[in-house]
Amino acid sequence: MIYPLDFKPKASVAGLLFLLAVLLAPAVAALAYDPASSCVACHGDRERMRALGAESMYLDPQRLDEQIGMGGVPTCVDCHLGNPRAFDKDRAHAGMFEAVLPLSGRRERRALGEGPRVAALRWHDRELLQLIYRPGLTTNTCVRCHPGDGD
Repeated sequence: MIYPLDFKPKASVAGLLFLLAVLLAPAVAALAYDPASSCVACHGDRERMRALGAESMYLDPQRLDEQIGMGGVPTCVDCHLGNPRAFDKDRAHAGMFEAVLPLSGRRERRALGEGPRVAALRWHDRELLQLIYRPGLTTNTCVRCHPGDGD
């Protein structure tokens, strides 16, 4: 076979591995959660969550990344705040949103509207005493990636 300018292809293991890495990089980036994050270390450990009596707070980080499909961005703290480097529960959860629901009675039913099953959709952006929308919260979370939605 004749090659221009005396070029002759040379296959090497290193070259093939490099090519494979380049081709697979997008697939690997699609599952890019930070395994060193305390969020992933705790909430990604089903037995730990069960031992703490919070099994419903277990999240499979790989499955969550697949569902979000954004390559590890946003991270847990981009939306939920907190400290992903702290492994003490109180320090890790410092600054996070807390559930804000009225204590009982008609006010609770009126605030939840469709019922307790939708409470998770409503709790993090409410003012504690008045149960009104608190846009200041979105400035540090949602609006950073969705600037038109904070108005």
